[in-house]
Amino acid sequence: MKEEMVNSMYELLRDRGNDLYIQYADFDHCDVHFHQCIELALLEAGEMVITVNGKSEAFRRGQKGLAFIASYDVHHILRSDDSKIIVCIIPAFFLKGFFEAADELNYQSCFIKDQEFIDKIWLLLKELMEHKKSNLLLVKGIVYTILGHLIESKMLKTANDPAPNQLTQKVLEYLNNNFKSKITLDTLAAEFNYSKYYFSKIFNQYFACNLSTYVNMLRATYVAAQLNENSAEKNIVELAFDAGFDSMRTFYRSFYQLFKTSPKNFKKQMYCQQKAIK
Repeated sequence: MKEEMVNSMYELLRDRGNDLYIQYADFDHCDVHFHQCIELALLEAGEMVITVNGKSEAFRRGQKGLAFIASYDVHHILRSDDSKIIVCIIPAFFLKGFFEAADELNYQSCFIKDQEFIDKIWLLLKELMEHKKSNLLLVKGIVYTILGHLIESKMLKTANDPAPNQLTQKVLEYLNNNFKSKITLDTLAAEFNYSKYYFSKIFNQYFACNLSTYVNMLRATYVAAQLNENSAEKNIVELAFDAGFDSMRTFYRSFYQLFKTSPKNFKKQMYCQQKAIK
């Protein structure tokens, strides 16, 4: 199996938009991610392993599988080459009314293997995929029906002790806001009043990488996002240092690890896409 996740540049920008995202997984490799949005991943065929907050669940060949991923939970997906997975990311814009209707309960991420229930959600996701560009009321109606079924079925459980997730969320938000600065385990320890060894444990458990790797992923994603906005006017070296990299060697290694291409090729691809649109 290979590691597959929503492109990290998309993940970084996703919480800033109001658009629903739903399609069959066709994305390239990138590192663990999180977002304010709720995410659904439904396995139609093949195999997948989903890891959320350090806990993994395997969905094997021959049966459908469904994962509900709550806001800010750190997650990633491993999937087989022949897998078919519908990924649906529901933005905060859609969720305000949902949480009000659900009495603002804090739901946990969960894994579902009930085939009859999954088939019901699968049909709704297929309908949502077909009508995702339709009028907003229709799209919202399908989304709320899906979420309503999840609550009605008792598949979703409320979080009894959200404290660890709250700390993780605060750390992630801090890193997102400060990745351009020099960040170390000592920095986090001083900021949050925890031992640096505690944060080292958190990253190994939740992120499947160390702090330095994760921060460099954020920096590389920032550079990619800048190139995506207007690649012709952007200087790669200037962007790398602006993002917080202290050496170009580290930048090139981090960028390639994340996007499986060089910054130069990425810039060229973005330029060609932007030119084609114009």
